[in-house]
Amino acid sequence: MRPSEPTIAFIEVGTDPVIREDRPAYLRFPGQAPVQIGSGQQFATAGPGTLLLERFNGHVQAFGVASAATVIYDRMNQGGPPRGLAFGGEIYELQQGRLVSTDARGATREVDVPSAVVGPLRPEALCGYEKVMFNLNASTVWGVTAIGAHLFVFSATPANGAIFDITDGRRLDLPGSGNALAISGGGDGKLYVITAEQKCGSHQLIVRRIDPVTMREEASIETARTFPFVRVDLVSSAAGTTYAHLVTDNGAELLRIDARSVIPIALPRDSGLLSSAAPDGSIWFFGGRARNALSRLDPATGQVERSVAADAPGGAFVGAVLFHSAGGR
Repeated sequence: MRPSEPTIAFIEVGTDPVIREDRPAYLRFPGQAPVQIGSGQQFATAGPGTLLLERFNGHVQAFGVASAATVIYDRMNQGGPPRGLAFGGEIYELQQGRLVSTDARGATREVDVPSAVVGPLRPEALCGYEKVMFNLNASTVWGVTAIGAHLFVFSATPANGAIFDITDGRRLDLPGSGNALAISGGGDGKLYVITAEQKCGSHQLIVRRIDPVTMREEASIETARTFPFVRVDLVSSAAGTTYAHLVTDNGAELLRIDARSVIPIALPRDSGLLSSAAPDGSIWFFGGRARNALSRLDPATGQVERSVAADAPGGAFVGAVLFHSAGGR
């Protein structure tokens, strides 16, 4: 297969690594010069053909990305960085524990997500916080993803998690799971969720593989990885392999998720906080401490190399990498 070339979105910051105001925001298609599409402070992807740009005044702009960037809407954000998914003609975003949908006219509605099961935290999960008041009735939305024509949401109380198929109302309860650190639809048609083991002194990451057809958990895979992390995410290649992308203050690691175990792949320390899957099966890394640089995992060799030809200009922060000809995330 011909190697995939990324479309990148970046903020022109300059030498100062701290963004204190809106800065020029650019989109660059493969082989073309960058085009300024607005100004803001950070990008986020909402699918292979949709970009979100957050501005310093709290507004979020959504862009459709094809041969050019087209504004879908501009609206006031409800708190938190932009995180969302384009699905069924709407864009679903996580906002302060709620799921909110915005249509092409910018009209926003809150999506009704059922509550996870209420229950007490296990004593071993409290870790010395026994006197902290937990609202055991509070159910918070932690993640959203899609497989085919179905939209899935992970919601959790402090003790118990649940996956809801918003499309047809089905649910899978995960007693004792706590919240989801990441959720993604895999290229193999399965749902993948990362939760943390609720044991004091451990909180090991657990990868859960879910069959979205039967709504049953097929595997609960221990990773032998524990906190702290700067970022935890899931990324699935076009070849059907799903990876956990774990970033710490001092390094980064990719875990290939197999049937009952994970296989570690070392990453360069400066490989970036974010990841995106390309149609050729490769995984790209960017964002954060990587600044304007992009790295690529070759699926044939398992090696991660800097992709200098894809880098943004010096003084920029890459915030999104898209492969909008296929379903890379």
